[in-house]
Amino acid sequence: MVSFGAYNEIPSPRRKCALIAYENLMELAGFETYDMFRESHRHWLYESLKNGNNSPQSQWTRSIAVGSEGFVEKTKQELGIRAKGRKVLDSGVGFQLRESKVSYCALFDTENDDIGVKKATCGALIQIFQ
Repeated sequence: MVSFGAYNEIPSPRRKCALIAYENLMELAGFETYDMFRESHRHWLYESLKNGNNSPQSQWTRSIAVGSEGFVEKTKQELGIRAKGRKVLDSGVGFQLRESKVSYCALFDTENDDIGVKKATCGALIQIFQ
């Protein structure tokens, strides 16, 4: 089980270093008490697992921030230089702060040609011994 993140914090709220604004979450989800929200969250989780919907959803697992455009923009601004290269994306149901997808396939031909490394395929190099 994941020891860090909001997944464990919803059923067992922290008193210090909280990741979740509990009151805001409860109100935005339309609940009168946090206990009611926590119980509903537990039910949603079990129903989702029972129905086989247990694969990771990239908006949650690959994003730095997820929410309204204002929230995501503010998070990006507060990250400052650490948000360099990250983009605010509209997912259709909200916004995400993510790194853009880039290929890790680099061209090594001219830079490393003199040391005997040739590009074989994207991400795989073959060492040529002479």
